[in-house]
Amino acid sequence: MVVVGACRPGAGRPDGAATLCVAASLNDVVRELAENCAATRGFGYVVTAGPSGGLCHQIELGAPCDVFLSADPALIDQLVREGKMISSTKRTVATNRLVIAVAGDHGGQMQPADLVSDQFSRIAMADPEAAPAGRYARHALEAMGLWDALESKAVFASDVRAAARLLELRTVDAAVVYATDAAAIDGIHAAYTFAPTQASVEYAGAVTASSRKEKASAAFLDFITSPAAAPSWTRHGFSIDKQTPREAAP
Repeated sequence: MVVVGACRPGAGRPDGAATLCVAASLNDVVRELAENCAATRGFGYVVTAGPSGGLCHQIELGAPCDVFLSADPALIDQLVREGKMISSTKRTVATNRLVIAVAGDHGGQMQPADLVSDQFSRIAMADPEAAPAGRYARHALEAMGLWDALESKAVFASDVRAAARLLELRTVDAAVVYATDAAAIDGIHAAYTFAPTQASVEYAGAVTASSRKEKASAAFLDFITSPAAAPSWTRHGFSIDKQTPREAAP
């Protein structure tokens, strides 16, 4: 059994189901993984997606959550230090790439410096204060010396998938999003891919200290880092080459 919820942990949670709070960019792949895990392991799951920063804050406030999958491993480390998550359960689950996406009619490849031109007056990205994708975008552009020129053009969305949707609707001229989001939405494509040294995107997961679904939670983390889950990750555009168990930083 899998129920896909809104971005409020605990919404519509059936009795006995473990709640998976996941970064917005993981919504599609985690829904598929949760369905496969439920079918093979016999547990029920509720999938709740939203910006990692917002989910972290809700967990801090005590919202129901059994497993947190974050686009920023530092948020899980923060929750570990606060006693909200179990350090020994933390593991890397996948990686992603940051891209500049444009509409399909824009043409071919580009460079980040092209965003400074008048051709790009509105550039969507996730809100850096709420979502790791926004922080990755801002830091990458800062490192390139472009942020000061582009900050006034930025259109901040609640999460990275929402930023990609703004480009799909043609309300912006470009979007700085994950490669998986650009690939998932028809009519847009990645015109520039940041190197891992410019923007390293890593997803980590762990079990919350308040979880009462320990077996279901452990089964899910084990499943998504097993060979059986690899086809789902790769089909949705994620890389699992760094998929190894890892304890949180002290």
